[in-house]
Amino acid sequence: MSLLSNLFGYNRPGPGVRPDEPRKKGAARWFEILGRDLGSFFKAGLLALLGFLPFMLLLSLAIASHAVIFVIAAGVVGGALAMPQIVGMADTLLRSLRDEPGFWWVTYRRAWKRNWKGCLVPGMVCGLVIAGQLFTLFHLRPDNDNLLMLVVMLILGMALSVGLTFYIVPQLALLDLPFLQILKNSVLLFLGYLPRTAGAVAVQVVYWGAYLLFYPLTTLVLPFTNFWLPMSLTLLILYIPLDKSFHIEETIRKMRAEDLAARSDAPAEAWPPAPAAAPLPDAGQTGEDAGPETDEPAGPETDEAAGPETDEAAPAEADKTPAEADKAPETPADEAPEASGDDTAPRA
Repeated sequence: MSLLSNLFGYNRPGPGVRPDEPRKKGAARWFEILGRDLGSFFKAGLLALLGFLPFMLLLSLAIASHAVIFVIAAGVVGGALAMPQIVGMADTLLRSLRDEPGFWWVTYRRAWKRNWKGCLVPGMVCGLVIAGQLFTLFHLRPDNDNLLMLVVMLILGMALSVGLTFYIVPQLALLDLPFLQILKNSVLLFLGYLPRTAGAVAVQVVYWGAYLLFYPLTTLVLPFTNFWLPMSLTLLILYIPLDKSFHIEETIRKMRAEDLAARSDAPAEAWPPAPAAAPLPDAGQTGEDAGPETDEPAGPETDEAAGPETDEAAPAEADKTPAEADKAPETPADEAPEASGDDTAPRA
């Protein structure tokens, strides 16, 4: 993993975003995030494509052999293997859409570890549905009397599946909910924002329709455009409904503010540290020139000058031995000065 990090620069920070820069809309917004995070999109999409290969191979085998068992294998095994990488790519795209800075590989790996278990069942269900629909599409007989009705029903079913899938995937990346609740939310979002849903489905239909139309030439382009190109456009269309429904950016801002407040209140992170107590002068010494000025012992002068103060401040010090008097008193930890709130704020 360290070899990949060094080779592709996974630990390098991406270009920043000015905090006062207004967000663009539409195509300008897409080109903005594309120019800023294209490298991260490509790497996340390439990992998603690699994770999707078992599904594609098993489904191709099912279509070629006309065996339903390979359809089930493609849906269960291939879908479960593909979904964690697809959700990881969606997490990368969503972070770019909300202008979140960070190291791509660090955030991708953290999101993948957090979500992979929750992606298995949704991946199996979505994989079975999509694999069954594609298998049926390639096995329609031209001499069927109900061919037109079957084609229309199949197209509508695939549009519903694709639309629901692209509401399911962002929820897997952002929320910790049961799959049935995620599915219910997806149906409500699909119907509640139908124009945007239709636009997102149209993007997928055009992209994958062109891929099938010009197959096998498009296999040369697929490693470069893979999944990031259609999904970036799809999530750009669906991001506003998702943010309105789940308050994504507002929730993340609150979580960051709470985290910063917790860090600033922690005593272990106080900065600058409390200054050390200055050592006290040795008992019996009043200055560098005190010895040469008089031949008399310094004891009587010290007793006359400092005696009253010693009696008022700390009478117990008169009983100390010379060895004990040379030691500087320890400063209790409770008396250390506290750092101000401005000094303890962590850096951005």
